Amino acid sequence: MKIHLETELKEHLEQIWANPDYQKFCEHSYMAPSVIPDTRLHFIGLNPSYTAGHEKVQFFDLSIPEKLHRYYHKFQKIADDHGIEWGYLDLFFFRKTSSKQVEALRKNKNGGEFLMDQQKLSFGILRKLMESDQPQVIVVCNATSRKILKKYFDFSHYAPGKSSWDDLWDDHFGTYRMGKHFWFFSGMLSYGVTENETFRRLEWQLKKVIDHINK
Repeated sequence: MKIHLETELKEHLEQIWANPDYQKFCEHSYMAPSVIPDTRLHFIGLNPSYTAGHEKVQFFDLSIPEKLHRYYHKFQKIADDHGIEWGYLDLFFFRKTSSKQVEALRKNKNGGEFLMDQQKLSFGILRKLMESDQPQVIVVCNATSRKILKKYFDFSHYAPGKSSWDDLWDDHFGTYRMGKHFWFFSGMLSYGVTENETFRRLEWQLKKVIDHINK
């Protein structure tokens, strides 16, 4: 399922950024990929970092590997190893460099609402992925994103009879499963945060799942 994020999100994000209650949080423009391609492999982050010189960029193209920021290099490597495309989505669209800033915003009334308005949009995109006819592999590569998804994402429609994430664990594949869809939780895959051994283990697990859904 190909999702045109610029079409889906732009009007809503403009409204959020125009909200007078949120102005002190909007010193920089929002940012998101322009498209999620029709693929089975998707990576979920927290929010885009701020990079000087890119203030006017709101939607960007992830389909040209040589132009990718190094943050995305390991996503590209995993996809290349399987000969498939990859998609990416942040839970939030405001630009900050530290996940601690997200936690700080949640403690502020307007800040919490600012985050929640964005979270509703990203969760809506995730639901579209989960409603795809083909199995999806979702790799959450941020510890704060993992906490947010495990606390707030309602998976009941995709896994009837399951009441907790523990109920979703699949011993055979060593990860979480919602019907035909698979979820992985890891640390950041870039900047040396995830050890090589951990990254290789994730690659091995992903290969097992992707080979399974490609049968």
